[in-house]
Amino acid sequence: MLTRLLLLLTLWIGSLTVSAQDADSINQAAQHPEFIHVYLVTIGPGNDAVSAYGHAAIRLQCESKQLDFCFSFNMSDTSLAPLKFVAGTAKAGFQAVPTDRFVEQYREEGRAVSEYQLNLLPLEEQQLWRLLDEEIMKGAYWKYDFITVNCTSMCVWIIQRALTGERLVCRNMPPALSRPYKELLHEISAHSPWMELFFNIRLFSRRNDIGTPDAKMVPDVLAAVWSDSQIEDSAGNQRPMIVGSRTICQQAVAMTSPLVTPRMAAWMVVVVVLAAGGMLWRKRKRNV
Repeated sequence: MLTRLLLLLTLWIGSLTVSAQDADSINQAAQHPEFIHVYLVTIGPGNDAVSAYGHAAIRLQCESKQLDFCFSFNMSDTSLAPLKFVAGTAKAGFQAVPTDRFVEQYREEGRAVSEYQLNLLPLEEQQLWRLLDEEIMKGAYWKYDFITVNCTSMCVWIIQRALTGERLVCRNMPPALSRPYKELLHEISAHSPWMELFFNIRLFSRRNDIGTPDAKMVPDVLAAVWSDSQIEDSAGNQRPMIVGSRTICQQAVAMTSPLVTPRMAAWMVVVVVLAAGGMLWRKRKRNV
């Protein structure tokens, strides 16, 4: 709600307390390429299943209006969220957090944070902010799906929606993105074989699905792909998708898990029970 009110006041969406002259001044300033800065933010892996492959967010910064937020796609923060994640019934939506607070929470967890500046046009930056603001107002209405509707795929989805009359041309896509999910899991789980086993069980009926590259990219893969991608306009002119990057904080937590922890073992039991129950239910449904 805070970011919507700030935008209504300062980013030409409404006219609450802004005079016509001030609105014109803001509109004129908004056409400058430096008025809004847009970044893809990637966060390193954590120590639980939900954060095993990192996290992604979009940072929007307007220095002249002292606005700086990270927008990320998260599951609803409830006590049942972990169980709903395993069961595939969790709801999720975009949330906005001031960037300094957003970064600090991951710094305290010992997770790496990097940002990549996106080369969007001023109108596309404005459109992206509007779209994110609209998503926040809708709340957690998406059904979270680890392999199709997740933090990374939703960042890709909303940025592509903001590309007005342009398209993203991706080069050098990793071969694993065109292979079944089980092969992708094997490649991105080198730091944690137990996570690979956990998600193979979790995705028992979808392990051989191919899916789409946009939905299959974990944060670090997305950053690598976009670093070698171009934005192409209707006339065929191209410009780099990413024009700069920096590491905000380094990974401090270990990225290995050689043994099954009690927590991981408990989650694996839950996943196996749910998977077995799902298979029995489908079998009975077919026999009816």
